[in-house]
Amino acid sequence: MPRHMSSQDVKKNFVKTFGPELGEKYYVLHNQVIIVHMNWAMIGELVKSEEQRSLLKSTGGYFFTEVHRVFVNDVTLRLSRLTDPAKQGRQKNLSLYALLDDISDPALKSKIKNLIDEAKDKIAPLKEHRHKRIAHFDFSVALNNPNFTLQPIRNESVDEALSAVGEVLVQLRAGITDVSRQQVWVPIGAIEDIKELLFYLEAGLSEGKSYGKKLLSRRQETGQSTQD
Repeated sequence: MPRHMSSQDVKKNFVKTFGPELGEKYYVLHNQVIIVHMNWAMIGELVKSEEQRSLLKSTGGYFFTEVHRVFVNDVTLRLSRLTDPAKQGRQKNLSLYALLDDISDPALKSKIKNLIDEAKDKIAPLKEHRHKRIAHFDFSVALNNPNFTLQPIRNESVDEALSAVGEVLVQLRAGITDVSRQQVWVPIGAIEDIKELLFYLEAGLSEGKSYGKKLLSRRQETGQSTQD
């Protein structure tokens, strides 16, 4: 999509391409997949080196620890929702499975369902965290029951899950339009925002240390002159 297009223009384009029902669902899910990719990329950029982690610890250790936890939980929750059933009892969910109702081509529908199933399998370990730690507070998890182990979230698992959900939308568009195109899921500005944040944190920390040295020097000079 051209960068200058408004959200409403993007939505109209999807509706024109896929039809009213499928186009509207695709638009919302497309946005969700962008957001989850973007959030994962930003938190990865924030802590990608030991030097950056040390900077965060020096400028706001507890705050940035919480930021990391919240972002990881958000990514886990969003990915989990994307492969929920389209309907659970009376509850209807806008998940990737909801797209299947509006795909008329049987071959394409089968292909997309298989891709969603593959994504669901890759997201399964993350859903354990959604069920037992994020959306709910499982008793065994809360009390750290040694007989129950919740596997840690691995970066590789998240990367694979992100790739899988993105592939569903890419292949659906290719199947509808007969045009295969590369999808860029992470807006360039998202990474630039993190780099700018780190720049100002480092600059502020450096300035703070410089100010501290000047203040100490002044106090020492004042003490020196008083003694004299």
